[in-house]
Amino acid sequence: RARAGVNGTTRAPSHRYQSGVKGTILSVREAVDIAQLFHDRESRLADRHAWMRWVSDIYNGRTELPVPELRANEKAAVPNLLQQGTDQMARRVASVLPNLSCPPLRPGIKRSEELADHRRMVHHGWWEKSRIKKVQRQRAGWLISYASAPVVVRPDAVTKMPRWEPISPFDVFPSRMSLGGYTPTDVIVRHRQNLRWLTDHYPQAAALVHKKEDCGPDTGFDVLEYIDATEVVCVVLGHQD
Repeated sequence: RARAGVNGTTRAPSHRYQSGVKGTILSVREAVDIAQLFHDRESRLADRHAWMRWVSDIYNGRTELPVPELRANEKAAVPNLLQQGTDQMARRVASVLPNLSCPPLRPGIKRSEELADHRRMVHHGWWEKSRIKKVQRQRAGWLISYASAPVVVRPDAVTKMPRWEPISPFDVFPSRMSLGGYTPTDVIVRHRQNLRWLTDHYPQAAALVHKKEDCGPDTGFDVLEYIDATEVVCVVLGHQD
């Protein structure tokens, strides 16, 4: 069941199970705590995101070049070297996939080695279903541009397989990590969704949000996805209008 939090915040259904203890259910993190944690991390990462937006503006050609000789309706014919260099380097990085190794549990035993090879082929099948080359190409571009390439590996309800889902660095708010760390204790992912999406996926929560605010089906919302080792909680913030 979905429950309404403080100031109109709505929490989607979530279940949390303690690892190693069968049938033990722990209490989920409260929606208001997740919202406050998101705002704290958003403030902490504000300077970093500002630099990332500056690089993004240059890459996408949104930076204005003051050239007095040009008319108001003319643009400077300047090659975007940052875009060309980033795309070229990202293609080179993504052209080589990681070497996947599955050692046998009992080396020298034919059956064990066959099972190990089968596990390796299964992993390659998962990568193929996730379109891993395209995922790595996107992540390589982010890594070169923003020094960040977040990805979430989640179960796919349709294929029943693990699925790699790259997330924009602008929408990821991880916990603090040591220098060189790449696996945070927990992370908050911000999704941009409208009321129609909320109604399709979480009708009870959407009804609470719609009851509090007069908004149409295309009204945008910030949906926070809190992820740690034991639970996934979705929180709906106030609409963006």
